[in-house]
Amino acid sequence: MPLGYHTIVGKLKTARSVKFAETPTVKPAVGDGGQRAKSLSRLKAAGKDHVEFDMLVIGGGATGLGCALDAARRGYKVAVVDRGDWAEGTSSKSSNMHHGGVRYLQAFVNNPEGSEEQLTVVKNGLAEQLYLYHCAPYLVKPVPIMVPCYTEGQKENYGKLLSKYDELGKDDPYPDSYWCTKSEALFRFPQLQAKNLVGSWIYYDAEQDDARMALLIALSAQEAGACTVNYVGVTSLEKDGNGKIIGANCEDADSNDGETFLVRAKVVINATGPFSDAIRTMDQQDATPIIKPAAGTHIILPSHFSPHGTGLAILETTDGRAMFYLPWQGRTLIGTTDYQVKIEKWPTAPQSDVDFILSEVNRYLEQTVSPATEKDVLAAWVGIRPLATGTQSVTGTAATEATGDADPDDAGATAKVSREHLILNSPSGLVTISGGKWTSYRHMAEDTVDAAVLQAGLPNLPKPSATLINLIGCDGPANMPATKITQANAAPFHKNTVSILSNYLVDALTAEKLTESYGSRAADVCDLANVDKTLRQKICHQHPWIMAQIVYACRFEHARTVADVLSRRTRLCQVDVLAAHNATPKIVKRMGDELGWDSERRQKEVERTEEFLNSMGLQMRLKNTAEARKSSRPSVFAYHHGGAE
Repeated sequence: MPLGYHTIVGKLKTARSVKFAETPTVKPAVGDGGQRAKSLSRLKAAGKDHVEFDMLVIGGGATGLGCALDAARRGYKVAVVDRGDWAEGTSSKSSNMHHGGVRYLQAFVNNPEGSEEQLTVVKNGLAEQLYLYHCAPYLVKPVPIMVPCYTEGQKENYGKLLSKYDELGKDDPYPDSYWCTKSEALFRFPQLQAKNLVGSWIYYDAEQDDARMALLIALSAQEAGACTVNYVGVTSLEKDGNGKIIGANCEDADSNDGETFLVRAKVVINATGPFSDAIRTMDQQDATPIIKPAAGTHIILPSHFSPHGTGLAILETTDGRAMFYLPWQGRTLIGTTDYQVKIEKWPTAPQSDVDFILSEVNRYLEQTVSPATEKDVLAAWVGIRPLATGTQSVTGTAATEATGDADPDDAGATAKVSREHLILNSPSGLVTISGGKWTSYRHMAEDTVDAAVLQAGLPNLPKPSATLINLIGCDGPANMPATKITQANAAPFHKNTVSILSNYLVDALTAEKLTESYGSRAADVCDLANVDKTLRQKICHQHPWIMAQIVYACRFEHARTVADVLSRRTRLCQVDVLAAHNATPKIVKRMGDELGWDSERRQKEVERTEEFLNSMGLQMRLKNTAEARKSSRPSVFAYHHGGAE
């Protein structure tokens, strides 16, 4: 039975004043000897010994980590730092799609002869989608997406669009698009609006777990020789007597020990996404801003809104954009919006965005069957895209043609700004990469490393010759040639799941989730649970993640805070923010024991986690849960007592 509002708020208030017993003599925790600690020691030792890295990358999102991986694979000595966790910002708050950009082909339908640039953008995006499907097949998987048609004109136009999409992606192993009759479409998606429905196209695109993909890139870079350290903030850039940047002064944001240390590098790369201008002003106080921050809200609904694992593409919303409705992590992910915002660390989804997304969704749902309401929203979050001004957009959609960029209240103010990337070299040698999107992170990284090599006059080391290279978790070793997949499979690592079910005491859903998250390394997580049986327990009963993943995250995946585990090692707070809130005390205790936290640090984690979960829609969920509890009380009383209270 759901908790009442006052009960929930009472628990929340109590959490703020939780008193943890002091741990008198804490022996060095296993987690403190983990991978992050080793990398941090290496980073500090390099500064003390006046050892110089070839490159220092500031920023641990998809692009910064991609730069570190690309440079390490070429053979350069590279370090990457972030003042927070890997992918804490935009890179863990995306639409979780790896796609070529099917909506960009609307320009092709309207003007086949004048859409060469848009076709190139889509073709390149599909090539990157294919690359990651081969190199991390357990984390990137094909998903069927429905495009409902309510006129014969829509059927014809979307058919042309998807036929071209199939043609541009002819090298991928995904099934081609196909037409469903009205009865077939309603069989597959029974809550679809039936009135005037002609039928539906179904095509295949790829989805991913964005936060874990970023983590895979970080860990693969580490295995390739990069020094990767999260929770290390840059306080200033170091310059020589000629005004050239020779490194950055850093501090450990996790321990907050007040110690500043210099990391020397021949070239510094600024890959801090929305915060790029802040690093640029460390270099030049009067630097002209290049970032136009655009916020995008996503919401999570229950799984019945994407039946049979089928998504929905709304290629023309009421404001001329596109919106996707994706079966993800056992729930339904919907987004996104697009508007200009001020940059902040943990933005909260505006109520107006949630209302807009729900209204767009309900245009396609039969209101007598299962309309979407705010009470269905399990979580909501905002990602800030670092759109770069001064570049040319070639997307060609109605959204990119919007006007009024000078007016932040104009809905088209950021939609007009290019999603392509921009690289700038400052006179002092700072290389800044900005703009772009998740799907193109690898090309952005390659272009940035090329620019950094030229800027620093580094030897031009050869790029890896293999066309496809594994990330960690594949059956083959990380950073070695990957095996090309000739036939798409919704569960390419099925054999790993079967192996886990055969050898460990876990249920089928947990085994599948472990395989989806860790690939061939899922057995390493299960081994921890074999040693300590308490680690077999689920973090939250209604979700598949287990306690062993917390310990594994601390020891091998650089996790330092509860939010790291709730949001980026598992995705619990993304799919159910209230469940994440309820699990917080349990995770604080386990991480505290693992990492040697004292009572003050444990209390701080409770408070910091609450703040983070509020940015994921916790207050909205608490309110709606309390209202549901209140409305159900009279009917429950009548059932038991035969009358009103």
